[in-house]
Amino acid sequence: MDRAAVRGAKNKLDSQCGESYQKGQVMQDDTYKEFGPHKGDVMKKLSLIAAVLLCLTAVAAAQDVKPIDIYIGGGVSIPNAPEGFKDGFKMGYHGMGGIEAKAFTGFSLLFLADYNRFSPDVEGIDGGEISLLSFTLNAKLGLGVPAAPLKPYFFGGVGLANTSVSDIDASEPDDITVFTMESKTDACFGVGAGLEFKAGPSAAIFVQGRYMIIATEGDALSYFPITVGFKF
Repeated sequence: MDRAAVRGAKNKLDSQCGESYQKGQVMQDDTYKEFGPHKGDVMKKLSLIAAVLLCLTAVAAAQDVKPIDIYIGGGVSIPNAPEGFKDGFKMGYHGMGGIEAKAFTGFSLLFLADYNRFSPDVEGIDGGEISLLSFTLNAKLGLGVPAAPLKPYFFGGVGLANTSVSDIDASEPDDITVFTMESKTDACFGVGAGLEFKAGPSAAIFVQGRYMIIATEGDALSYFPITVGFKF
């Protein structure tokens, strides 16, 4: 076989191999385009994941994750009814403690224990003080943004109250009339509202007013405790 024939066969073979390689490369590129990830789709998915993580982080940071808070406070108590209690007793005082269990954002259960004491506004006697010890379970609804430094709230609930009256020692008993009542335990009801001022990462100062009713025999006993305290 002469050199011209050999060179022609070689050129033909190289041409066929080059064509096959180009076809294979084209098929590979088409397969990647059809089944492989597109750059635009990958960026969209990454952006979506980043947005979801950012939202979850913001929600977790905004929520108060502490499930239990302790309340301690005290203040003045204003007698309201009946008339003998309202007009015959001085402004009293009280102390309170409580536990708040958060159910979900903005709503919690609040267990409160209160001790109130009122002294007669009558000269010439010793004793006759009325002491009220109450235990109530309340629903509390907080308003506003959880992370805000100032948060208003409303609460109300029911429970039991024990009423006790100390013995009266009067210098002139025939000339003195004092409102008194039987010492016993009755159902009680209360509603109130307050403000919380953020005082740290998990602490707050609160100011609240409450209207309490004790279902005593005859006319119900009612009073207004105004409390300043600390929540932590």
